[in-house]
Amino acid sequence: MSKSELFLLLPKRKDVTSQPFYIRDREDGPNTLRNIAKSITEVTLFVEIESQARYYDEENIKAFLDVSKTDEDYPMLENHIFQDAMVKWGENWRKNPKQVSQKNYTYYTSPIENDTLCEMTERIILAKDNTYLLINCNAIKCNKGSISTNCDGKEYEIEVRDLEIRDVANWFENNRRPKRNFKLNPKHGEYGKGATPTNKGEKVSVLMCSRQQAAKMLAKAVGEDSRALYFYDDKYGQYIEFRLENKGSCTFHAFHLDEEDANRVPEKVKAWLNELVFPQAADDARKLYDR
Repeated sequence: MSKSELFLLLPKRKDVTSQPFYIRDREDGPNTLRNIAKSITEVTLFVEIESQARYYDEENIKAFLDVSKTDEDYPMLENHIFQDAMVKWGENWRKNPKQVSQKNYTYYTSPIENDTLCEMTERIILAKDNTYLLINCNAIKCNKGSISTNCDGKEYEIEVRDLEIRDVANWFENNRRPKRNFKLNPKHGEYGKGATPTNKGEKVSVLMCSRQQAAKMLAKAVGEDSRALYFYDDKYGQYIEFRLENKGSCTFHAFHLDEEDANRVPEKVKAWLNELVFPQAADDARKLYDR
């Protein structure tokens, strides 16, 4: 089965010279390690329901941390928090590299070797059914959402997104593998009508929108468990729940949640949806919190 592969790239400390030419210097500030670790952890939790694999470059991590520094440069607690976030993030691709030393890789017109861009390029060549994302923690300059590499004269495009939930969610909406499929369940009706009560007379939730609108929201839906995904339908002011039809499939049916049933939406999911559906409100709330 196809999947998505995510590669994390971090900046380097200013005194490190061993990283590729395109890696930017790290901008230090209060709680730098702690803040980046928090972002890594948030994105890790957010993408866990997807069919995906996450990678990092051990040499890139060393250049970011620069282990030659003393404990005074890296408070022990912050260092441990960052390392814990990386353990949860994924694997070091250098343990099983795919790139070939005999091939000629370039980043635009400049030669590159033994780095994350070479690795991603070769994986794109080997597994075309997968999708690939470079998650950029201010490590590489990218203004267009993608960069170009070349292998033996053939050009490849690598998608790039920032290390934040909104950017990553937007990418998965159009690039996740396998794709999600929507199937209308007559039990829940459509356009707020036609719902069929159970034979025990129990309450049946209704799909307020059309099947086409539900399918669009399914691509954006998030969750802590892949069997139940959620989105917020701003038009009706209600959460919509997507239920997996069968284990192992990627087909869902949906229904809207009234005020009572909305209580079962996990708080973490509500927080994510606030970020995705009401980004300005989320930013304003964060500014107040950070004061």
